[in-house]
Amino acid sequence: MELTYVILILVYISSVSLGILFAIKFFELGKRFKRGLRVFVSHSVDDFNRYRVGELVKFLESQKNISRVFYCESDLTGNIDEW
Repeated sequence: MELTYVILILVYISSVSLGILFAIKFFELGKRFKRGLRVFVSHSVDDFNRYRVGELVKFLESQKNISRVFYCESDLTGNIDEW
């Protein structure tokens, strides 16, 4: 039986239009717990280069406890202008 717990934390930097959403998942695997952190980086298009979002994503992906990093340039599907 697999139990899943999700904790969401929104970090917003008021002086910077950059927000990071963290989702922590815990899976019960027998008597062990496996932990994977999924990160969503939300930012304005103008801030991508200014705040080096690409470098931030690479750094986060290299961290041991982070299983996946999502961000607009990589994970956006469809045309946002049509919304």
